Amino acid sequence: MNQEYDINSLLNELKEKIKRRGQERHLQRVEAEKEKARREGKEKFIEAFEIPSSLTASDQLDDLILRLHELKKQMIYYNKIEISLKIEE
Repeated sequence: MNQEYDINSLLNELKEKIKRRGQERHLQRVEAEKEKARREGKEKFIEAFEIPSSLTASDQLDDLILRLHELKKQMIYYNKIEISLKIEE
């Protein structure tokens, strides 16, 4: 029983270390991309985004949410953002 507890404790400890290491690496990549954008003169994220005026199916909503998530991922590399929303007719 004691050995099982030790193994589980070690396993949880290793999981936490891996999680922290992954978060640290992600932050390092984000900072490197931000620096690269600054060097290239890309300090402001500018994007025009079209949105349907109405959604008639859950697939359309899923697609819109996916597009917004992708947009958000791109924005993390910039200090300033400017997004223009255009509602399609």
